[in-house]
Formats: sequence, structure tokens, C-alpha cells
Amino acid sequence: MIMEAIKTIEETPATGEKPIPKALIYEEIDGKPVYYKGYKKVLSGEATIESIMGSSELQTYIVSTILRFLYRNLPADKYFIGTNEPGLHLSHSSNLSNDILIYQKSELTISRSSVHYFNKPPLVAIEVDIKATPENFASELDYFNQKTAKLLEFGVQKVIWITTASRWITVATNPKHWESFTWDHPVEVLEGHTFVLDELVKADGFDV
Repeated sequence: MIMEAIKTIEETPATGEKPIPKALIYEEIDGKPVYYKGYKKVLSGEATIESIMGSSELQTYIVSTILRFLYRNLPADKYFIGTNEPGLHLSHSSNLSNDILIYQKSELTISRSSVHYFNKPPLVAIEVDIKATPENFASELDYFNQKTAKLLEFGVQKVIWITTASRWITVATNPKHWESFTWDHPVEVLEGHTFVLDELVKADGFDV
């Protein structure tokens, strides 16, 4: 999770309400906290922190399906695949989380002292659904756009967003070139490595 990189944020609302715990912060973009979806239910006592942090059954399935494809097709000696919400430290005020990161293995140095977030841009970042409540942004789309732009500005070569409700995929390779298409369209993760999400899902025997 992104908590350890966000040292200074614990907002006290102007209304005099209790401060919002740091544990409810999913990400930070340009100093603005981005809270987990459902965080207000935690504040009201209707839910626990742990209950809003996990991915849904469908989100978990899609991430796992893509990971199986990547592990089967990307050479292990060449690429490192990070999952379990790997954190990216872009700057002192921007810390992002993703479902899957793909790195050139030769670009990484990982040791027992590597306890901080990745501070180098991956080749590819993959997200399945929006897991945040972007109330510090104009809209959910604005959050989507700003996060994608931040990742590209950081040096990520390709950002892939997958939505489960609308069954759309957006691929961004530079700030001026984004493509969106349905799950039956081929997605090139890296050169020579392409998947069709509909086909991966059907091959698994699930009707989603």
C-alpha cells in the first residue's frame, strides 16, 4: 500500500470532524490525497478499513488472468513482473499504486534493503478499474486522466486501463495518443506480446 510514502497527510475537515486516518489514503497526486472507495463508510463505522482495501472477485480474476499470460509469455530472465499493488514514488508529493508493473529486469536493483517504493518508471503499468474516491478531482474521469498523465510524465512507456463494468480497455503511450476499445480487441503489452482479453477469459471457461 501507499501509506508509508505519505508521511504528512492526515486531514482535519474544516467542519471540526475527526481527522481522516492516513490508512484510508490510496494514493497521493500533487499533494492531494486520493482515498479508497468506501472510505466514508469506515468513518461512519459502517465498514472496516480492511473491508474496503481488497479487490473484488472479478477484479482479482482479471488481474490473475493477465498475470498468467505475462508469466507464460515474457522471458523471466528479461522482465520483472510486479503485482500486489506495487507502489511508485514519482516525487515527494506524488505516490501511485498499480495492479501490475512490468520492468526491464536489467534496470532494477533489488536487495534486502529495498523497503521503499519503486522510484524508476516501469515499461508498462496495468490497472483494473478505479479503486479510489477521487473527490479532490473534478470527476472520476479527471482522476483517470491525471493519473495516466502522471505515469507517462514519469517515464512509463505504456499505461493500460481495463474496466470490468463497461468492458473497455484504454491504452496510453504518450499524452497525446490514447486508444480505447472493447475486450475483443488485441492489446499489445510489449512488442511481440499481444493478448485479447475476451479470448483469455473464455479459455478459462468463465462467463464474465
